[in-house]
Amino acid sequence: MPTARTTRIISIIEKRHSLVNRIANVEAHLGALQLALQGVRAIHDQLLENLTDPLSSQQLPGPEVQFVLGLIESVLESLAKLRSRFARETINVGVMGRERASSCRA
Repeated sequence: MPTARTTRIISIIEKRHSLVNRIANVEAHLGALQLALQGVRAIHDQLLENLTDPLSSQQLPGPEVQFVLGLIESVLESLAKLRSRFARETINVGVMGRERASSCRA
């Protein structure tokens, strides 16, 4: 029969596993946004190449997507680490205190 501690650990692991699916969904949405922004940048570059009037090319501002793409990449890296951590079947427990310390005093 599982102890209360075992039950609590199982509960924590199950909650983490449910977060894995949510993280994967966010990663998918960010990946789609990343592709869309890269597409916008590519279309802009194609338009600039096809313009024959140099004055028009100076007046056509470029999409400032590089900063946003950098942010998306950073967030995707962080999410990948979280997903990997939450997918584990174990948890880490830290214990602090003096060695052989007792809570009872004489």
